[in-house]
Amino acid sequence: MNTAILLDGWQHRRAPLHWQGWLAERLVEHGWRVDYLTLPDPESPRYDAWSRVVRDAVGRADRPVVVAHGLSVLLWLRMCVDATAAQPRVERALLVAPPAAGAHGGDVSAFWPAPEDAATVVAAHERRPDLVWADDDPYLPGGASDLARRAGARSIPLRGGAHLNAAAGFGPWPEALSWCLTGIWTAAPDNDEGRRA
Repeated sequence: MNTAILLDGWQHRRAPLHWQGWLAERLVEHGWRVDYLTLPDPESPRYDAWSRVVRDAVGRADRPVVVAHGLSVLLWLRMCVDATAAQPRVERALLVAPPAAGAHGGDVSAFWPAPEDAATVVAAHERRPDLVWADDDPYLPGGASDLARRAGARSIPLRGGAHLNAAAGFGPWPEALSWCLTGIWTAAPDNDEGRRA
């Protein structure tokens, strides 16, 4: 059975109409096992607590697919290069709308991978991760192309998506579902037609 592990970030309370909730429901309809994690103390995230929950979920799954949004993108990347813990190993990861390092509270957001970490990040995945970001995300001025390079991820920029969350109109998001099912981001970069619910 295919397994998806969904990670959200700072202040995440499973907002109504957020695309990850929609995605979880669609994946279950397709016969997937979905672990939509609630990370501890989302107002004041701590790396040790968050990474422990995620490592446990990855350890229970066979070749899971990880879908991370917001601060959990930085969490995932940091876990991939954390030399003090067992490295996670997954089939692939979709990393969406990361914030700038230090943009949120807690020690999770202080992380930003060094360029030499790219090979280690990629090695944690059977397939190179994809990083989807919007050119006008208020939490990441200047965009995520530098982060994608540092992480060895494929950069997929979108126009006008802000933080790619419910507040920006991202409820149902067929491209995210298609990516989970096929491993391919079907929409061309910089194409935001039909993204909003």
